Amino acid sequence: MVELDGRIEREVVERLYRDGRINVSRIRVSVADGTVVLRGSVSSHENRQIAVADAWSVNGVTQVRDEMAVEYEEPLPTDEEIAVRAGRILEWNPGLDHTTIHVEVSGGILILEGPVPSYWKKLKVEQLVSQITGVLKVKNRLAVVPSHRMNDEALARDVGDAIERSPDVPYKDIDVRVEGGMVILSGIVPTGISRNAAFEAAVYTAGTMEVRNEITVEPMIRGT
Repeated sequence: MVELDGRIEREVVERLYRDGRINVSRIRVSVADGTVVLRGSVSSHENRQIAVADAWSVNGVTQVRDEMAVEYEEPLPTDEEIAVRAGRILEWNPGLDHTTIHVEVSGGILILEGPVPSYWKKLKVEQLVSQITGVLKVKNRLAVVPSHRMNDEALARDVGDAIERSPDVPYKDIDVRVEGGMVILSGIVPTGISRNAAFEAAVYTAGTMEVRNEITVEPMIRGT
């Protein structure tokens, strides 16, 4: 297991260095029993998300713990300026109805409230505002209110069909449950890529109001 952890650590560090979107010099990586721990700091909230995704993409990773801090390298805008920029970003995105979304910023923490018609749009809004300089954390309190509510059985069937169509997911190993519009995914997959692909299949299925990803990663190959 020690040799496997060493291999995972090397590959995670290499993956981070190859990602031109982030400055990896301030990130520290450690691995124990397949769990990757990311410490240090990054220059934006968005880069934090990118680093976590990079770690999950390495074969053998079973869990990723994000202990990084966001430390900006330039003069920061005020909370009011951040809120104005967030409003403009949402207004300029043609796929969103910005008039229903309320943005509040306090101490660099950006809070989102209001209704959106789908779960993927809730995540899209968070992704967009996380790119703004000065944002330390995003509290996404947007409520998903679908225009047409599906019953849980039909939604579970649609999510299952979407996962089955994904080439990256061993469908037979995934269990899909739906409770009041919340999709709950469980089961065992061999890679973080498979886990994320199942999550995305559920996110983009019409009628999904929330996704709880309880899928466990257990690599099939335990070599070095």
